[in-house]
Amino acid sequence: MLKDFGMIPSQAKLLVFGTVFSQLGIGLVLTDLAYYLTSIRELPATFAGLIFTVEGLTSVALSLPLGVLSDRYGRKIFVLAGNMLIGFSIVLFALFKNELVIVLAGALGGVSEAAFTSSTGALLAQYSSTENRTAIFSLAALAGNLAWGAGGFLLYLVQPLENLGLNPLQSHFMLYIALAACTFLSTVLLVKLNESKRESHTVKYGILSSRTRRLLLKYIGANIFVAFGAGLVVPLMSQWFAYKYGVPDSVSGPVLGISNVLIAAASLTAPAAAKRLGIVRSIVITQAASTIFMFATPLPSSFTLSGTIYVVRAFLMNVSNPLSSSLIMGMVPDEERGAASGISATFWRMPNSISTYPGSALMRAGFLNMPFYIASALYIVSIALFWLWFKNSETRN
Repeated sequence: MLKDFGMIPSQAKLLVFGTVFSQLGIGLVLTDLAYYLTSIRELPATFAGLIFTVEGLTSVALSLPLGVLSDRYGRKIFVLAGNMLIGFSIVLFALFKNELVIVLAGALGGVSEAAFTSSTGALLAQYSSTENRTAIFSLAALAGNLAWGAGGFLLYLVQPLENLGLNPLQSHFMLYIALAACTFLSTVLLVKLNESKRESHTVKYGILSSRTRRLLLKYIGANIFVAFGAGLVVPLMSQWFAYKYGVPDSVSGPVLGISNVLIAAASLTAPAAAKRLGIVRSIVITQAASTIFMFATPLPSSFTLSGTIYVVRAFLMNVSNPLSSSLIMGMVPDEERGAASGISATFWRMPNSISTYPGSALMRAGFLNMPFYIASALYIVSIALFWLWFKNSETRN
């Protein structure tokens, strides 16, 4: 299983590990932000959902234009910008309670996400070949999810910091600022990335062919349902655990961290699964199994059982991410990958960010189970469409 990762070139490894600290910061913020804003900063509960919406809509607005620009002028500069901007976003969350500044922090996070999504996937695909592409995207998923998981586990430091005399706000401040500093420092590694030159006078970079447009229409059409469903639940889990079971983020955060660690471990199996079952079958099987656990997450009366079910759900659903990225990047020509990544990200983040606010509103109104049931139904539609449209794609390509 691990021999597939031995074929990964050094530049791909540099890109993956150079963004670990930014992913660590994102992991902490995604795990903790809803709780941090409502329980530590004492802002309205729906405001957390609004920040996720602002972040997502900013990413939606910029993913396509930044994707086209990265195809034409190079992807490295956008990786560097994305890494720096997430650091600035975390600093603003740590320093300010003013709602306008926090909205700005969310918007900067959206710009960072757009810069990353329009460039990292395309750059990884540039470093890859048919033989090692799935392994490269699996390594990226492994490192990213480990970093996200570690971000959740960092919340274990809140209590020791409070034991030293810090209050909850000061403890969170220390964690956020330390991660932001590490993110800024990691940019030094990314400066060493190499990139092939853009021959813009011979190739129309960022201009999508009719074949790629048709391909993306199907890919987006299937994914848009799971994106909307995920937005109802996933960014709000720390808030949901607090409403449902009355547990603080110092308890729910590590559970969410465990889910990301297991997701990372699952990424190790992606290359072997693709060889044995095929990429498309592997995606469909894991997502279908995950939907069962999505439906079951709100049913238990105990936090421990619900958290365990959610961890299994996350493990199964997200093991398909590197397979999906490998599939679409392998089917799109190099000169179109940045724009294709931007378009895919746009139509993922748009429904994903729009649904976060109503998800938060449903939870606040007391309908704590409903977001999970709606998400499960949308997942089923997405999986069915993906299988219908892509079941023969590996044979054709």
